[in-house]
Amino acid sequence: MTEDLFDMGVVRLWLWKHKGKMVDFVLKHELEEEEGIFRDIVKVDCCHGEVHIHRYNADGDEVARDPIRPISEQDDLVEGYEEAKVLVYDKWEENFGRWERGR
Repeated sequence: MTEDLFDMGVVRLWLWKHKGKMVDFVLKHELEEEEGIFRDIVKVDCCHGEVHIHRYNADGDEVARDPIRPISEQDDLVEGYEEAKVLVYDKWEENFGRWERGR
């Protein structure tokens, strides 16, 4: 790898639980452009009854929103979260490259 991973952004996670069960999450790969100013690279969330991924370009424009799985029960949310971790953590370099190229 030619670039230091820290030059390719950070991952942030927001996870909400109610009575011990996950009810909502947001998992984001972001790049800090200036101190305290972050720009989204990808974001996976679970609003509107589905887990889906948002992809952004370096200008901050959303270039794609792709569904991952519909949510009809608790297991769908948990499995969607597991898929989100793969899409964000395991595809870190791919996501950053796509963001840089504007796709």
